[in-house]
Amino acid sequence: EISLSKVKMDFFNRIVIDDLYIKDLKNDTLLYTSEVDLGFDIMELLAIELKVQSVCLTEPLINLQKENDEFNFNFLVEYFSPADTSKESNINISLDHIEIIDGQVNVEDLSSSENKDGFDKDHLNVEDLDFYMNGFSINSGIVRAHYIKLSLKEKDLVIDNLSTSLAI
Repeated sequence: EISLSKVKMDFFNRIVIDDLYIKDLKNDTLLYTSEVDLGFDIMELLAIELKVQSVCLTEPLINLQKENDEFNFNFLVEYFSPADTSKESNINISLDHIEIIDGQVNVEDLSSSENKDGFDKDHLNVEDLDFYMNGFSINSGIVRAHYIKLSLKEKDLVIDNLSTSLAI
């Protein structure tokens, strides 16, 4: 189930969605965000290159669950995956910047017991997530991000204004 309260559009470069709510197949919250602000150039979206200028999520709540090696968002991946996977994709993807403001991310591996002592990658409760990434692209299988800035809290772990670049 997907619901939202309002969509504001400038047909040539921007869509703003208020109160976006997505449920998983168990009717649990997969994603809630008070605002999604998506900026784009319509002419670039029509080309073989997928170029989005900006994505901003304000106060998102993201709940990821894993059970028997299946994540609760797999149904979305399957829905948007091409039917014919034998062909290689030539599409280049770029995103000028993505931002998450005051987010919360919960990750639960239901087949793993919780570690009460210290960091537990299978049971995360990230709060106060502020994330900014500039210059993200995937071209010919190479993933790049020119600038990444991250702040978050998770139990006793606090990251405050970590900055880096990425090329894989």
